[in-house]
Amino acid sequence: MVRTLPAASEGVNHAALAAVVIPVPRTMFTGADAELRLADVQWLAPRAAAHEAVVLAAGARATVLPLRFGAVFSSAHALDATLAAARGIITEFLAAHRHAAEFTLRVEVDLAAVRTPPAAPPPRPSGAAYLTARKAQITTPAQPDPATLAAASLATSALQHTLASLSAPSPLLRLGEPRTAKADGKHITRLPVLLAMPDGPDRLLAAAHSASASLASKGIAVSVTGPWPLYSFTPAIPVLDAPPPAATTAGLTSNAPLTPASVSA
Repeated sequence: MVRTLPAASEGVNHAALAAVVIPVPRTMFTGADAELRLADVQWLAPRAAAHEAVVLAAGARATVLPLRFGAVFSSAHALDATLAAARGIITEFLAAHRHAAEFTLRVEVDLAAVRTPPAAPPPRPSGAAYLTARKAQITTPAQPDPATLAAASLATSALQHTLASLSAPSPLLRLGEPRTAKADGKHITRLPVLLAMPDGPDRLLAAAHSASASLASKGIAVSVTGPWPLYSFTPAIPVLDAPPPAATTAGLTSNAPLTPASVSA
């Protein structure tokens, strides 16, 4: 379902702002049961995948400002009020990102490659020294293990090396916030990267392959994934849950709204 917002002034395309939405039961995303559903992977996964498919399909035709899965408006009136209030933010974002795409620069560090052999155990402390040490452990926040700290430092260096190797003029527009995790004995860092199209992705991929080849002996792999919807770079859109003019309205969930073109995204 597509909703378009009337133009702000004469002579403006009346389809300038549009939202792709789907009616949903109000109870699906509200109340205690909704929290349980959103924590249920089997319930959430196919719906999140369907949402992503809509965003990707729209993004293949026009620039989109994607809302995350589960962005709910209580009524069509509330959605229209939000679009009208955020018109300036939305149009500025879409104009600035018309020729951009989001990719993820991923660095995996093998923890075994940076883990040092355990040191010899210290001599058994006296009773007083033991109690003092235990008190310090309790009052001091837990710190990451040395291997994780070393891996994080290596990942940061690998990211900087890869980005610095992009030739000028750089296709790099912006960097998002890095995210880290540990899985299968690896420390993984993911950095969202906003690239200028059309040559940005190929140049970043070449830089990542070069970095990965030179760092493989240190247990470091560098790769690129994408393109993705611009989730990491979308501005905050204040949601105005305005009361509808009618007493009863259907709930709406925003999928992949907002494009300045006549094609809804």
